[in-house]
Amino acid sequence: MATAAELDAQWEAQYLIVKQKNDERIAAMKALVGSPAYQNGTEAEKDALGKTGEVEAARLAFNAENQKLTSIASELKTTKAAEAELAANESAAKVAESPESTVKTAGATNESASDVESADKQANAEVVGATPAITVDSVIAGSPTLSGINDKVTSLGRSASELFGGKKPDTPAAGVTVGNSKAKDLRVRIKVPGDYLLMTTRGGKQGNLFNIGGIIFPYTPQISVDYKADYSPVSLTHNNFAVYFYKSSSVAPISISGKFTVQNHDDAEVYLATVHLLRSLTKMRFGKDTDAGAPPPVCQLNAYGDYMLDNVPVVIQSFKNDLPDNVDYFGVDSAIYGKTLVPMVSTIIVNCIPMYSRKEMLESSVTGWLDGTKGRKAGYL
Repeated sequence: MATAAELDAQWEAQYLIVKQKNDERIAAMKALVGSPAYQNGTEAEKDALGKTGEVEAARLAFNAENQKLTSIASELKTTKAAEAELAANESAAKVAESPESTVKTAGATNESASDVESADKQANAEVVGATPAITVDSVIAGSPTLSGINDKVTSLGRSASELFGGKKPDTPAAGVTVGNSKAKDLRVRIKVPGDYLLMTTRGGKQGNLFNIGGIIFPYTPQISVDYKADYSPVSLTHNNFAVYFYKSSSVAPISISGKFTVQNHDDAEVYLATVHLLRSLTKMRFGKDTDAGAPPPVCQLNAYGDYMLDNVPVVIQSFKNDLPDNVDYFGVDSAIYGKTLVPMVSTIIVNCIPMYSRKEMLESSVTGWLDGTKGRKAGYL
């Protein structure tokens, strides 16, 4: 029977194999999506293509290796538990032989360095995919299929869905205090239509952008909102002061300036997905798009809760992507983004225009705004 140390080494080697198979699976799906047969096929034909050929072979190969990883992880947990019980019995025997002994039982001692290292290695392992069947259409539609290792894998008493693919609970931005775990997400977010969250914009293997429905600023950004009421002056003859007549009110473009940092491969993919998504949100549909000529989509801005910026309909007027020359750059080499360098510290500035339809404006009122119900929920500023 293999020892925990031997199983731990097997787990590490098998994990690298699973990562490689997952990269091959993604490459196969990407190649299929770009093929003429897929591009010109019907929905049924596309679905059939996603379940045959190299895509299906890559999926089956990945699942086979992933099942081996599951088995090793399960055996590793059992072996560690058995070794811990054996150590406890041996320690108890020593205590029984010497009643005055000060030797502590295994349960009272700290974990060994190898156990802690093994736990950290598995808990922080990069997500490599999911075992359920994957269709190409699900990837194109932004479905979060690459969600984590099979949830049957367990390690140190926690499920693999928690260790690898579990969705982390939303947390508020820095400086915001929330009284309970079920509180509304108060972070600065720009939600976008689902058809904009595809393979290159879903936010890496973790699907960070897909999971929250758009762009999120990881650090508390600087937000500037300018409200204005315009008055036209009329200069009267023989008068010391001009007379002002109300003309209109407006809300200027909302400026959001946020910092992005990259410390690992996942951060880099989230950064690239964010920039690529913002590029898309400033372009009209054109060329071979089915809705060619359609303007950029209306998004939804949320920040800091109900009475700040809540459900505000906006369009992206412009964004500025900073590529500084005084920071290090992180290298990315993946099937989706190829070989790319991204700044480890940078700033993205987004300018949004509040966008209300004529019908929405006719249905709004100052009274409704003041009573704090209808106007606030409709996203009026």
